[in-house]
Amino acid sequence: MASQMSYESVRGLFGEDGEEQELVFRFAIERINADPTILPKSTLVAQVERIGREDSFHADKKVCGLLRSGVAAIFDPLEGSISRHVQSICDAMDIPHVVTRWDFQVIKDGLSINLYPKPQVLAKAYVDLVKAWNWNKFVILYEDNEGIVRLQDFFKEAQLRNWVIKLYQFQPGIPYRDTFWKIKSENEFNIVLDVKKRNMYSVLKQAQQVGLMTEMHSYL
Repeated sequence: MASQMSYESVRGLFGEDGEEQELVFRFAIERINADPTILPKSTLVAQVERIGREDSFHADKKVCGLLRSGVAAIFDPLEGSISRHVQSICDAMDIPHVVTRWDFQVIKDGLSINLYPKPQVLAKAYVDLVKAWNWNKFVILYEDNEGIVRLQDFFKEAQLRNWVIKLYQFQPGIPYRDTFWKIKSENEFNIVLDVKKRNMYSVLKQAQQVGLMTEMHSYL
């Protein structure tokens, strides 16, 4: 008699603007289920929950509710303190916790898996691109101090290669275009941009308004 197939729930926790991440999550579950060699006796069931960006109270309630109903793992692309709160609950209950963003404050353990590329890997990719594009002078424009931490390995390589780099940081409450005006006044054309995905459209839109999105300008 063939063994009975089991169904395992994998919950995805997404922010209010996480539609693209949800599609990737569901597609990954479908790919796993389509390959019988990966989990021959199990079928994964994707289930989705929405959580506000700074709503730790409801995040706590939802995660605890998920654990009571039974869950094999939690997929968590949320940011900052909310994600760390979810991780602490998963750690306490020995539930696998899969994250997809860089966070130097995350405490690693045996049940926490981070799919985000290591900073050293990204730094090498950035260096390879800068070399391929023959940049010797460029701007690094970042949103928060974590951006500088992420780029530490890149800075080391840049120093070895004598690249000329200027640093600019977006300031809270000040339009992005104000910083872009400063960059334009310095006649800078090559820009390494480190901002959150949810802010990318607004950042590039204001760069365009200032005239920094022409054929003469390049972004990484």
